[in-house]
Amino acid sequence: MTDNETGIHCGDGWWLLMKRILAVTTMNNTASLKEALTRIREEHGDIVSITKVYLEKYEDPRVPMDDVAEYIDESDIILVDIRGNERIGRELPGILRDRDKTVISLVWGSNHILSLTSMGKLDLGELVAAAPGRIDSLVRERDLEAILELHGSDEIRDDLKRWFQAMDYYGAGDPDNLMNLILFLLDSYTDLEVPFEDPVEMPPYGSTSPSGDSTGTWSPTGGLQTSTRSSQQLACSSIQGCTSMTRDPWLRNSTVASMEM
Repeated sequence: MTDNETGIHCGDGWWLLMKRILAVTTMNNTASLKEALTRIREEHGDIVSITKVYLEKYEDPRVPMDDVAEYIDESDIILVDIRGNERIGRELPGILRDRDKTVISLVWGSNHILSLTSMGKLDLGELVAAAPGRIDSLVRERDLEAILELHGSDEIRDDLKRWFQAMDYYGAGDPDNLMNLILFLLDSYTDLEVPFEDPVEMPPYGSTSPSGDSTGTWSPTGGLQTSTRSSQQLACSSIQGCTSMTRDPWLRNSTVASMEM
């Protein structure tokens, strides 16, 4: 184990490396995500850490993006929620080039953002290149068979369905769905085997939260919106019955406020 890795010692010389997820987003769903990670820690232990990178931090072209490239290198899964023409969205394709990473765009947007999605055998960049004028509508309509026909084979079916499922979890935005999104992705795209539940549809925009609490606004992409600071870095802690050993650069970034759970 290197100095940049986090390991959990579970006895008999066996080490489990904590999985790392990078979320590149403008969404202020930190409260819901924090609760989701807390539940994962309580039920499954210290199996994952998450860093959130906010797009607005990098809008100034004078701000270097070296730390984003470092986070990507250290991540097992990259989640992307980019809806506009932010600088980091323009730079990400170049940063990700030649890096073999699982990248999941959680909202449909411009073709160059959709093209970032790479999950198992699914490479949305290939589909965008094949039909740049059609892919957006096919994704919005969840037209699985038409997308498979466009691809020319059935080999991407499972990963395409997983992508749609990931967007369903994220679109609900509440802690339960975010928790199961994380577990679902860990089970599907890492060597961890963890249980998860299917997405649960939440009330429409502007309704109360599932618990009946009318405080805040319930958003289909952000859950119950609360006033939390937008530059928080998240991680969760240890597996029950094991010893956590942390040598983690994700928790030492001085330019992003951090919150350790």
